[in-house]
Amino acid sequence: MLSVLAVVLLQLVKLALRPAAPRLPPGPWELPIIGSMHHLVNVLPHRALRDLAASLKDIHKTLDTIQQKIIDERKAIRDNKIKSGQTENVDENLVDVLIGLQEKGGFGFDLTNTIIKAIISYW
Repeated sequence: MLSVLAVVLLQLVKLALRPAAPRLPPGPWELPIIGSMHHLVNVLPHRALRDLAASLKDIHKTLDTIQQKIIDERKAIRDNKIKSGQTENVDENLVDVLIGLQEKGGFGFDLTNTIIKAIISYW
């Protein structure tokens, strides 16, 4: 009887000292072996991507507006420097370099604002 009591007591102590499981955010319910794969059974990939694009449309528009403001601001600063005669390239950043390349051309293709935005978002 004493050994059973000792085993039960050890199990209770072990349970009490076990670290708590991490509190994860809610997610889709899962099955034991396949996990969440059953949620993708009737979903066509192109429709899933379409729905994802629709849900992120506002975020993309906001980011596009911010990037366009950055380009316009750097172009205005560049124009003011050229008008005032400051041609030193001491404080040029990536956007300034890309705008300079856009003005000079010579790539064999047009360096548009859309391409500059893509480069900005990559870096």
